[in-house]
Amino acid sequence: MESRKVSQRLGRVADFSEPNSVRSLAVEDPKIGEVLDTDAGVYLNSVDVIGIDRSAVLQLRMAVSERLRSKPLYRCAMCHTPVHLIATLDAQRFHFRHLVEDGRCKAKTRDGLTYAQMAARKYQGLQESEPHKRMKRWLQACLAADETFCDVATEKTWRSVDGENWRRPDVRAVRAGLPIAFEIQLSTTFLKVIAERRSFYLAEGGLLFWVFAQFDDGPRRLTQDDVFFNNNQNAFVITPETVRLSVECNALHLECVWAEPRTDGQAQVLKRKVIAFADLTLEPHRQRAYYYDYDGQKEALDAGVRRSFESFWVEKDRLPTEEREARWRQLRQELGRRGIEVPRYPGLFPESLLNGLYSAKLGRSVNWGYSSFIQVAHRMASEQKYLKYFREALLVYDRSALIRQEDKSRLWQAKVALYKRALEQGDPAYDADRTHERLVAFLFPELKLQRIFGRAPASSSTA
Repeated sequence: MESRKVSQRLGRVADFSEPNSVRSLAVEDPKIGEVLDTDAGVYLNSVDVIGIDRSAVLQLRMAVSERLRSKPLYRCAMCHTPVHLIATLDAQRFHFRHLVEDGRCKAKTRDGLTYAQMAARKYQGLQESEPHKRMKRWLQACLAADETFCDVATEKTWRSVDGENWRRPDVRAVRAGLPIAFEIQLSTTFLKVIAERRSFYLAEGGLLFWVFAQFDDGPRRLTQDDVFFNNNQNAFVITPETVRLSVECNALHLECVWAEPRTDGQAQVLKRKVIAFADLTLEPHRQRAYYYDYDGQKEALDAGVRRSFESFWVEKDRLPTEEREARWRQLRQELGRRGIEVPRYPGLFPESLLNGLYSAKLGRSVNWGYSSFIQVAHRMASEQKYLKYFREALLVYDRSALIRQEDKSRLWQAKVALYKRALEQGDPAYDADRTHERLVAFLFPELKLQRIFGRAPASSSTA
């Protein structure tokens, strides 16, 4: 999973005439206030990691859980114990919790039952429900009627290649050489179980495919959303009608429920359609199966706004006043729908931040009229609160050769030595201004903001 993308969260509809009232979906006063990002090697504020986008935080939950058995994605900043992402009882807020709590850390995150105790209490003495058995019979009948599936079996043990692990999916089958594990989701399933199954089938070259008895438009169980938001916002439901159609047509049919990105700022409404399994896009490498490509469509819409913003910013000083104001109003609306606030007028924006980033991206001076790129670099060296942004852009857009070519006087090299020393010493004058970090994350998704905002561990260098 592309775990780093989910750290750049956007999407909350905001009243952009006022400051954001919600900065994060994190609980107030989290016990673990800072975590170590093991990939980037920096410490991050846990509130910022959780962010404001529910879809993104649910994808992050899955990524964190999947990594717990190998290389944990995050560790507690105080004790370096692996942590996972937990939801409150109402599933509206999130916080990090120690995987193991043995008293060595000041942050106490476990007050109730352990996962094993909760699982035992929940399932102890319970037998498989009749609705679950009925859905398995339905699913097996639908697959048996579809000649594109073979080796259909119920409750058959699936052993790993090395023989050390196994799973027993509700129904398994093979289609076009791809082994598929069909799992029926009727009641609460722990995220840990979902993540472990995803990891198992990914390692075995198979696909985990969840089937629901129902999937509502309104509030849902968190475990339903854990599946939905990690499956490109598609869910699949089996009903008596889809069973009848599958048998009649000799082809597996399911009701697909999906979301579509909104560009009008209104609440999302789920779409529904009975579709054939053959109409789905299967991505075993990402453990996804979908009818509607939510992520692809959202990225296409976002990319259009990015192109419009870049075009505006590069041209704005040459535009007639009326056109400049009209285009800025439209961009403010588009960004506001994505939870990003910008000033009412472009002249109120700290222009050096975007001038520097677009100059680095395009390899030339933007809006400053400089004749060479090295002049842009010297200008950004004096913009201390935006220097970290600019350094990240130089790295991502690979402008080192251009700077070396133009730095004939070696003045830039001397400045680099000075500010690197200041950064290593933690000079607060170089702390990155985070006022417009959401805008930067949206306009320049290729920049790794955790490298800009993260606090490096004591054993690491910030150079």
